[in-house]
Amino acid sequence: MYHLVAPQVQEYRTSTGSSHRSASFSRLYCLSRPEYVHQGRNMILQLAFHSRSLRTICESEARAKRELEPSVADALQHRLADLRAATSIKDLVVGRPRPLDDGEKQNMVVDLCDSHRLVFCANHPKNPLAESGKLDWQSVSRVKVLRIEKNHA
Repeated sequence: MYHLVAPQVQEYRTSTGSSHRSASFSRLYCLSRPEYVHQGRNMILQLAFHSRSLRTICESEARAKRELEPSVADALQHRLADLRAATSIKDLVVGRPRPLDDGEKQNMVVDLCDSHRLVFCANHPKNPLAESGKLDWQSVSRVKVLRIEKNHA
């Protein structure tokens, strides 16, 4: 969390008729990643995490390097930055993003390196569906990181 300081300028007149301005500052508390909305649609993906420990690994580079191999931790930071910068999953080009075949669940995977991958799913209260009934990844603006796993393929 960070603070934005917003000045509030007030103008008043003294008894002699001269004009004075005073500025007071108030703190606005914002999330570390503010949401931007344009024409009713988020402009960046919102990330959530399956567990607190996974969130810690993803948000702390030092912790990621302790828990994972250094090359995997570096790739993880890059893929998370890509996710945070994207407006849609379809914007991702690095890491070979693709649907994961795991039955009824409609998860996606992104390759990290050294045969590791990041698994995530759509995280809307009601996930957007295409006419075919499948998840419409182009319209997904909220994702949940489920796990980091070794790629078995």
